[in-house]
Amino acid sequence: METWEARFGRAFYVSERGETAIAEIGSHGKNATHVIRYRLNLAEAKVLDLTDPALVKIWGSPAGEHYEITKAIAFRARAAGYDAIRFPSLRGPGNNFAIFDNFDRILKPQMVVPAR
Repeated sequence: METWEARFGRAFYVSERGETAIAEIGSHGKNATHVIRYRLNLAEAKVLDLTDPALVKIWGSPAGEHYEITKAIAFRARAAGYDAIRFPSLRGPGNNFAIFDNFDRILKPQMVVPAR
């Protein structure tokens, strides 16, 4: 996916559920062949949780296809020292994360499995 097409701009995107990751890729006209399962070490990350309605009132909504709004949220979050944003998936069940920094502390690859 090109950076300018991504909801929060340049980030590493992961989903809480494999089927959601596949749906997210499919929504951009691509076919996933494999899914990489990661262990998210959120204790090591400063995460802006946009699944929390109170925080959405403060920061804005990540819903919809208005990427100029979500990129502005990401810019503010990075400036405030956040490593990642948690947000509801629009394509499948569960939530997604846009991870901006500290990948080696936050993400630990666990396994690769076929997408189908």
